[in-house]
Amino acid sequence: MLISFSSTSHAIRAEKVLLENNIKATVLPLPNKIRAGCGICLMVDDNNRINEILSENEIQFKIHYNEWDEVIFINILETAKHNNEAIYLSK
Repeated sequence: MLISFSSTSHAIRAEKVLLENNIKATVLPLPNKIRAGCGICLMVDDNNRINEILSENEIQFKIHYNEWDEVIFINILETAKHNNEAIYLSK
């Protein structure tokens, strides 16, 4: 799933907080299809603790469950290729 944020500072704090809670978060450029306050998002595995963790840390965010269309998929693959990363996606 993808998580967008109202500001870059919220996105950076969210990545830090999720990593501190052993939840892997990959920073990606925000796909054009998603409108949000900043230009980055986090890709994370679906985890029922994310809402609780981010809310407790007063981070403004929006979770996008149904955004796995071709445009976003291509964006993620291109980003991973650019960063020379291997990614594993599940839907």
